[in-house]
Amino acid sequence: YHVDDIDEVVPKEKEINFYRVIQEGINNIFKHAQATEASVIIRRTDPGLKAMIWDNGTGFDPLDKLNAGGLGLSGMNERIETLGGTLSLNSSAKEGTTITIVIPIKEWAVS
Repeated sequence: YHVDDIDEVVPKEKEINFYRVIQEGINNIFKHAQATEASVIIRRTDPGLKAMIWDNGTGFDPLDKLNAGGLGLSGMNERIETLGGTLSLNSSAKEGTTITIVIPIKEWAVS
């Protein structure tokens, strides 16, 4: 894992949503991926934050899981949308999964 210093980057009232998404992504790896390797990277970028959650596990068809409401993916996406960000998912059977989260933070400076 790698985590840049992000203290005070995300306003206190918003940071719980960010941390819960990261937590759910890690939880999904333990519960579903059967992975032997995983990584979490959280970086400060211009103009915001970028997080990647990766595993080398079993993978899945994202459309099947989103349509079935599985793995908490829709909840993760909803939380990121409340932060003004985007969540993208790349996964396929036997190829592992990568979740990429991008959150702009410039508008938070005036909040």
